[in-house]
Amino acid sequence: MSAKENSQELSAGERLYAEGRYKEAIEAYDRALEVEPGSADALRRKAEALLALGNNEAALQCHDLIIAGDPKNAIAVIERGNLLSLLSRYEEAIEAYDRALEVEPGSADALRRKAEALLALGNNEAALRCHDQIIASDPKNAAPMVEKGNVLTSLGQYEKAVAAYGAAFLLDPKNPSILCKEGAAYRRWQRFEEALQRYSEALEIASTDPSAWRGKGDVLLDRGQYSEAFTCYEKAAFQSDDWRVKGDSLSRSSKISEAIFCYDRALAQDAKNFWAWRGKGFALSSDGRVEEALNCFTEALELFPHHATLLVDVGNIHAYQKRLAEAIRCYEEALQTDPSNFFAYANKGIALQQDGRYAEAIAPFDKALEINANEGWPWLHKGYCLEKMGNPQEALRCYERATELAPNDFAAWNNKGWLFGHLGRVEEALACLDKAIDLDRQNILPWNNKASVLRRQARYDQAEACLREAISAVRDQKAALMNLANFLTDCRFDHQQALDIYEQAHAPDSEDVSVKANLAEILIKLARYAEGRAYALEVAQKSKETRLECVAGFLVAVSHALEPDRNGIGQVGEFINRFKRTLEGGEIGPGDWDYRGLANAIARTEAAVETRFLLLTLIDLQQGTIAASKLSYFENSPAGTPEGNHGPPAGIIAAG
Repeated sequence: MSAKENSQELSAGERLYAEGRYKEAIEAYDRALEVEPGSADALRRKAEALLALGNNEAALQCHDLIIAGDPKNAIAVIERGNLLSLLSRYEEAIEAYDRALEVEPGSADALRRKAEALLALGNNEAALRCHDQIIASDPKNAAPMVEKGNVLTSLGQYEKAVAAYGAAFLLDPKNPSILCKEGAAYRRWQRFEEALQRYSEALEIASTDPSAWRGKGDVLLDRGQYSEAFTCYEKAAFQSDDWRVKGDSLSRSSKISEAIFCYDRALAQDAKNFWAWRGKGFALSSDGRVEEALNCFTEALELFPHHATLLVDVGNIHAYQKRLAEAIRCYEEALQTDPSNFFAYANKGIALQQDGRYAEAIAPFDKALEINANEGWPWLHKGYCLEKMGNPQEALRCYERATELAPNDFAAWNNKGWLFGHLGRVEEALACLDKAIDLDRQNILPWNNKASVLRRQARYDQAEACLREAISAVRDQKAALMNLANFLTDCRFDHQQALDIYEQAHAPDSEDVSVKANLAEILIKLARYAEGRAYALEVAQKSKETRLECVAGFLVAVSHALEPDRNGIGQVGEFINRFKRTLEGGEIGPGDWDYRGLANAIARTEAAVETRFLLLTLIDLQQGTIAASKLSYFENSPAGTPEGNHGPPAGIIAAG
């Protein structure tokens, strides 16, 4: 076979490889090797085809043959290290990179690749030293300084990252991409003003830079400036010639159909465009087209087998759909490929948290924080799990770390405030909750929790003022109205005003069974027993929560016990039967329903003292306070009373 024919075999192999016909491509490369044994070009391409078939050892042998033929070939040694890194054999990869550095001391490519392998093993300081060596060998080149900034950003070391980008920009002051990277680091640091300034400076240099427009839009979106953010995204899409970039910008603008069209165009140009596959999957998921999104990621995984980021993406979709076992399986598979994947560990912890497996969630959160201790949200979720495990002091330490690292995260301040309130540190609680309200006035949680802290201190006027102010501030006005109604009926004992507010919020039309349970209770307090019982029976039939079934059963029993029959005596027989069924059904247990107003109403009725005693005792049993009870629950709110709702924090986080 001539040299010309050898070249033709290599070309044929390339064509077959591009078509996914890997076995035939290998045959073509073997024919080329018959003509030119040891050809580095043919062996390298054969290794790629073998790798595509999953024949990793044979691919490594090809690289070994290249090195055997040319031991001083640093590029070949680096390529072998790259393959080992791809197979997650990081220690062996580092040995290969060190060998390349012996052949070619100071090789920037070898040092860069070695740094990536060290990061994968969690050896962050050694990785940064590699980048420092690259910078020292070429101190007037901005690119190595930018690479170091990228690593520092990924590690959450934002102060050092922005310093690195700043130094790089001094070397290359007309490069807008450096300013965009610095802006992204400031954004992750939650220093939004500096982030906006950097993106604006980038646009002064290049007014049509789509990355700068998109980054500016991201910061504005974080600040809740939705209209301005969407304007930036649309400008990014308009300015870009890259279909994938257009898709990203349109997706951020909630123009999902247009975004998917752009991603499809990008994939038509390059079927292996990793970011286009991810973007399309995210767009489909955000549009509620879950199965299509999963199919999209499945196709991407066929092109990029065992890719950790894609596996995390699939796990996230399962988690959003509450398919937690599937989500956890995906995160664990991602960690087999990439044992230092921060998002796989952190999101596995969140999935376990959402499944109520709080103790199991601690280990993956700890692993995530070993990799990057400078992100606030894993601390927040770990704190929530510790709190649910009955370890409030450790939980508080985590919340404090979360607020230090993410001072603009309302959820961290909200949960920290709630816990301070639970610990009786009232003024600290109120300060934290006020901070949470300032950060997100439209979110109902900190308003509720602030009112609850004030309630516990019997500062009813302030609590009521807080709840009334929330009505005009929060997104969910109906929920705010019903919270005020619950306060009025439980603390002011103004049941009629509470009912009026419930009707104003269209509570009778609600599909939420807990709303119907509250409505039932108010009607019973107003001695409208039949109406209240009807709602309670509806709750008992529709609720899927044992807690609400217990509450509903109790309310039905109360309505029978207090409603006079023709003889003016409560329907004791029906009440006793309901009471016995409740006990036999094992429904009595610690609860979190606020019975204060109902207990007060029961105490004030003219029902027989024995009936009142049984009803109040049943309340104490449900609250889990019988051991310390003096039947004064409705006078002093015990620890078992539900006081607000502090979480859980927001769920699964997508990798960047």
